[in-house]
Parts: sequence; C-alpha cells; structure tokens
Amino acid sequence: MGATLGSSANYVSVSYADLINTDFLRETDRQEAIAATVRLQVTKYWATEIRHTRDLQDDGSLLNFVGLRYTDECFDIILFAERTFTVNRDIQPETTVGIRFRIASFN
Repeated sequence: MGATLGSSANYVSVSYADLINTDFLRETDRQEAIAATVRLQVTKYWATEIRHTRDLQDDGSLLNFVGLRYTDECFDIILFAERTFTVNRDIQPETTVGIRFRIASFN
C-alpha cells in the first residue's frame, strides 16, 4: 500500500510492504519494509530524487539512493549514487555510483 502527495514533477511518496508466505520467502519468514521517495523539479529539465527503504523487522536500511536527473524531449539521463544493505548467502551490501541513459520512445 502507498500514498503520494504532490504533482508528477514534485512529490513525496511513501509505501509499505508486508511479505509473508510468498514464493520469495520461506513459510516462517516475514519481511516488512517502508519506502519513501522525494522528487523535486529544480528547472524545466533538471530534477533531484532521494529514496530510502527501511526494513521494519530488523530496523535497518535496505536502500539509500540519491540522483540528479536531466530529462528533455529526447533523453532521460540520471547521475546517481546508491547503497544497498541486503545480506544473504549470495548478496552482500554494495555501493554503486553510475549514470543511466535512456532515449525517449517516438510513438
């Protein structure tokens, strides 16, 4: 479940998930998480985004994200830094700094 306050350019969004007895978790496992996103349109083409996801069972962070986004009629480019805190047998916490580039579709 979730809620968003604001417009498509500037908003605050909060969502909650409670995963229990799903295909992703063993029968005895349960994971509750809350996620928040804040987006602020700075100019016509530039925006900032901040995201945070928190595990309510273990009271720890799952994801921190900050990005600077440029969007125009042809391109969507985001420069970002992201830290994940997931730990299991195959996945360890990691920090990623990168750029994502997308060409707009011409429909």
